[in-house]
Amino acid sequence: MTNTIPVYRICTLPGSAFAHENILIDRLDHYLALHPDIQFPHRHSFYHLVLFTKGSGRHTIDFKEYTVQPGQIYFMSPGQVHGWFFNADVNGYVVHFENDFFDRIASHRFLQQFPVLKSHLGPQVIQLEKASYDEICSLLEQALDEFNHFQTFRKEMLEITLAQLFILVSRAIPTPSLHTKRSYKQEVVQQFIDLVEQHYASWKHPKKYAATLHISANYLNQLCNQVHGSSAGHIIRERQILEAKRLLTNASLSIKEISAMLNFKDNSYFSKFFKRHCQQSPEEFKQKL
Repeated sequence: MTNTIPVYRICTLPGSAFAHENILIDRLDHYLALHPDIQFPHRHSFYHLVLFTKGSGRHTIDFKEYTVQPGQIYFMSPGQVHGWFFNADVNGYVVHFENDFFDRIASHRFLQQFPVLKSHLGPQVIQLEKASYDEICSLLEQALDEFNHFQTFRKEMLEITLAQLFILVSRAIPTPSLHTKRSYKQEVVQQFIDLVEQHYASWKHPKKYAATLHISANYLNQLCNQVHGSSAGHIIRERQILEAKRLLTNASLSIKEISAMLNFKDNSYFSKFFKRHCQQSPEEFKQKL
């Protein structure tokens, strides 16, 4: 591994004709032809979704591998590590949008309701049933047509169409309805997981999170086991390990630098932590990338 893992922005995608925009919508075969060099592991600064309509191959999201299937849709949040290895017959739709795209019709708070747009929640790869697939294909076709024709209220129409898509996908996965009130236990665990996403590098123990949530550490652990099936400490460690793996894909960062970024007291302690949870050292992980 000799190069730093690329971080792509919409404005820096090779060959992009829409560098001035914070959204891109395209047919997947055309997009792949324009960007043949971004199949290997890379990051995005933007949200990214793909719906496969045909083809085969595999793709990875944060080191988990998935088999390509027609009718499959996946979502990625900014910062996740991604790679794909498609066969020649693959096709579908690809959508990119930056954090600030939804600022007229839909608010950031509105978007945060959808688990598929938050990498630490819910499934990111969904196999759609035929009825949902047909409806979402129709929406993406509308979005693609709107994207390619600069009509009045183009941005607003794209916001509305994509918001519809997020709602339809959310209805198609086994998560509570947007209108179903979560239980107190589910709400507390959700708040905890959101806090972990913000503070995993500095808050390493459940006690700090519990204090912020105004409950005891023992009660937080009990709720996590009941709702999530994992202890609070396990959830924190899993997020630390994920970020460690993401950082290890960057060849320009040393183990010592990564250890410091994740607030371990020294790189020896970080290496022991990583090996205990991954059954390989950070150096061995880097060599296998």
